[in-house]
Amino acid sequence: MFDRDKHPFLSEAFSEALNSGIQIAFSSVCFEFWIWLHVKKSTKNHSECDDLIKEIDGYNKAGCDCIDGYVDLVDTACKHASEIVAEAASETTKPWQRHAYTNVHELVADLRDQQ
Repeated sequence: MFDRDKHPFLSEAFSEALNSGIQIAFSSVCFEFWIWLHVKKSTKNHSECDDLIKEIDGYNKAGCDCIDGYVDLVDTACKHASEIVAEAASETTKPWQRHAYTNVHELVADLRDQQ
C-alpha cells in the first residue's frame, strides 16, 4: 500500500509490482483520499495532500485518535472507491496519473475474505 504524494518513480513501481505478481493498494493524491471517501464521494482535484486534509473534518495526520470515528464508515468508503474506479475504467490514464483515485477497497475486501 502506498500513495502518490511526491514519489518520482510511480510508473516503474507499478511495472515492477505487476511483473512480480504483487498487488498494489494505491491512493492518489495521498492516503487521506481513502479517509475522505468515508464521508464523501468526490473526485475533486487536490494538488497537495495538505489541501485534502484540510477538508476532512476532525482528521489530524499526526494524531491517530481521529481514525476511530471512521471505522463504522468503511463500507461507505468501499462503495465510494468502487464507484470511482468503475467510472474511471474507460479512461486511459494510469492510477498514478489521476488526481483522485484509490483501490484500497480491494485490499479491504481481500482482508475481509481472509477472516
